[in-house]
Amino acid sequence: MSNDASSIRVLHVCTGLELGGAERIMLNCAVEGRNQGYTSKVAALKSGGEMRSALESQGIAVTELGASAAIPDPFAFRRLLAEIASFRPHLVQGWLYHGNLFALAAARLSRHLTADQLLWGIYNSSLDLKQYPWRMSAVFNAN
Repeated sequence: MSNDASSIRVLHVCTGLELGGAERIMLNCAVEGRNQGYTSKVAALKSGGEMRSALESQGIAVTELGASAAIPDPFAFRRLLAEIASFRPHLVQGWLYHGNLFALAAARLSRHLTADQLLWGIYNSSLDLKQYPWRMSAVFNAN
């Protein structure tokens, strides 16, 4: 891989594109990356959300994977794998819990990524796992 920033592709995987702090940070990272010459793209598990237009107005491509909040969707995961295969990112940045898990699983199953090409973004006011259901500990320990 060249050190030229224009050759670096970053895929941001997020749960959704609602207005929120992590989504705003993701927008800022994608825009700043673009300003530095990187090619950024966002893959959102859920469809819709106010941040889509903000990303697209800054020239950041968005792909909605069509996952449901209520039911796990293997087809959304398959669409993420296809996105990785076509975009061929040098780096995958997960955002929020479900985005991180999808990014982790995709990185492990993709022939195009290695573990050192994956970053997680976890934003929370308290990471005391005793305050959360057991599933939260499983998410943190997955990587």
